[in-house]
Amino acid sequence: MAQAIPHNALLHDDNSHLYCEVCKEPLHDKLMQDVIQLSIDAVREQIALPGTTAQMWAGARGEENYRKDNPNLGDSPVEEIRVKGIDPIYVKALEQVREGLTQYPIQGGLNLRHEDGSHLMEHIFRNQTGSIGSSPAAIGKFIVDNNIKGHTKTHSHGLSSPSKMWGPSEDTPTWGCPLGSKLRGIPGSVCEGCYVDSNMNMRGDPAQKHQARNLLGLANPQMYAAALSWQIGQAGNHDKIRLNSSGDVQNAHHFAILSDLASAHPDKQFWLATREHDHLKKFIEAGGRIPPNLTVRVSQHMQHQTVHDSAQMRNLMESHPNITGSSVNASHKYDQGGVWVCPAAGKKQPEGTCEYQNCDACWDPNVKAIDYTGHGSANIHPNLGEEELSQAQLNEMFTQMKLKYKMMQSQSSSSPDLSQFGI
Repeated sequence: MAQAIPHNALLHDDNSHLYCEVCKEPLHDKLMQDVIQLSIDAVREQIALPGTTAQMWAGARGEENYRKDNPNLGDSPVEEIRVKGIDPIYVKALEQVREGLTQYPIQGGLNLRHEDGSHLMEHIFRNQTGSIGSSPAAIGKFIVDNNIKGHTKTHSHGLSSPSKMWGPSEDTPTWGCPLGSKLRGIPGSVCEGCYVDSNMNMRGDPAQKHQARNLLGLANPQMYAAALSWQIGQAGNHDKIRLNSSGDVQNAHHFAILSDLASAHPDKQFWLATREHDHLKKFIEAGGRIPPNLTVRVSQHMQHQTVHDSAQMRNLMESHPNITGSSVNASHKYDQGGVWVCPAAGKKQPEGTCEYQNCDACWDPNVKAIDYTGHGSANIHPNLGEEELSQAQLNEMFTQMKLKYKMMQSQSSSSPDLSQFGI
């Protein structure tokens, strides 16, 4: 039997008349517990549990595990758990993370690269350890051992490496999504069929622990920013970085960190996916700067709605050339040629990868609207009528034409100069 999340295992008589001290609502479903101290340290205790027993994805939602032998759940445990409220221990940790983030100024707070091109994290490592050298492995271990953020062992850069996309990504867990945590229980929302929660690998403890370390590290934003900047610098030939392959931005100060990171790495292109429209608006209004190599792609909240169906999204997209939009399963709602239909969405590998499709539209600020038709769990995919299907297919055809044209332009620009030969 899996080891219980400790506070979930404290079963007592009926305490339904009590209220959660964190969220001030009646105690969460199936959580009958003593009032205990809830904090970031308590979540870190869960991270420290053996990988086969922690079941953090379920624990963040108040359950011991998401297996079918869980007596609290029916035959579809993942579907049942994903819509549960976030457990108080994680709610408290989130509060502390967001409070810590406010230490980072919205108009930028750090110069993350030394004038000699070195990374701030290398200097921090030497200062704290007294070491003369600074090997990537040693700095990566230092980052994890000091709870600065997550650092995987899969690649030297220590970032997540989704097989679907170009390059590495920086992720946080879905239990930390400010708006997504509310939307996932709303029928018709994009989060109802969250692709992260639907993916067994991303639900697993190795991914969950790494993502949780990233999220908790934001409570000390300057150190987090230094570490992430160093990791990006270790990404070598990867010139495309995704921000939020899982999870989302916590507040306007979080946007400031990510903008500073992009500014510190002008040789790389960043794609920031977010549905935190309000936080982005506050960031812009407070003087936050989006560098030219950062494409912010705001997401439509509801399925089958275009980026133009939301006044807030339209206003954001009009406020800055690098703010673009995305939708899910709405390709049939756009005018002919009015949307880029993701050629990889809904397909299995290798066809379901950016590399196979030779597509990098998500990172391109000139692509103003992208629709991910076929994205997310199968239960949210639309059943289109004949006319709707025809419109969707037309937009897919236009996308393929644009993709081929873009490829031809790329090949042309990379051709050698033959004018010296009189050609």
